[in-house]
Amino acid sequence: MNISKKTRHRILNVLLWLCVLVLSVRLVQRRIADICLVPTDSMENAIMAGDRLVVRKTQEFDRGDVIVFNHPDGTNLQLVKRCIGLPGDTVRIVRSAIYINGRIAAAIPTVRKCPWDFSLDFPLRSLGWDINNYGPVVAPAKGLSVPLDSANVNLYRNMIRAEDHEVSCTNGVFYIDTEPAGEYTFRSGGYFVLGDNRGNSLDSRYWGFVPEELVLGKVWMVYFSRDAVRRSIRWERIGFMVNDSW
Repeated sequence: MNISKKTRHRILNVLLWLCVLVLSVRLVQRRIADICLVPTDSMENAIMAGDRLVVRKTQEFDRGDVIVFNHPDGTNLQLVKRCIGLPGDTVRIVRSAIYINGRIAAAIPTVRKCPWDFSLDFPLRSLGWDINNYGPVVAPAKGLSVPLDSANVNLYRNMIRAEDHEVSCTNGVFYIDTEPAGEYTFRSGGYFVLGDNRGNSLDSRYWGFVPEELVLGKVWMVYFSRDAVRRSIRWERIGFMVNDSW
């Protein structure tokens, strides 16, 4: 019986998907990995809307790794973004270019730059910042102290809240819980993250840093992918390795 080249290709793809699925299930059963669905295009072109990911449960990762975490606003919504700044790093964006500790970061091929600088809902316009020109800001690190002013309160509010404190201001005086305070010292670290689709990603530019305790792990690979618009399986995405190391 002759089998066409197209049919053989489809059979091989199905076998690949089954192998990846079995491997993913085994990793989840061993509790060293988890799985998640990507519903939006904020990480295109590295990760596509409709990708289903295997996530390694670890907090050991580096700048440039794609990570999964719970939203720092307390909703526990799972997000997938790229780690740009580690605890203690100084991050700055200048005309879309990323600077880490004063040095320009290597370009990431999958990043889709945004051609405009203005966003109607950008929360830090009062500082003269926009989505392509931002900072500099320092990612929280254990023992780091920052002065409490209106700018820093907006930048670090979610980090402070994650450490079980509330920051407020009354008549120009800042308070941590009910005590007047001129500065805040962090007990843990936080990460600066961005989506690769820079013009369509709500990330650290909008809501600040990701507390390290909210990080669930590092993305390993795509175990399944479906294009919701075309209603078709993306066979070429199955088994795609998102981060280089495991």
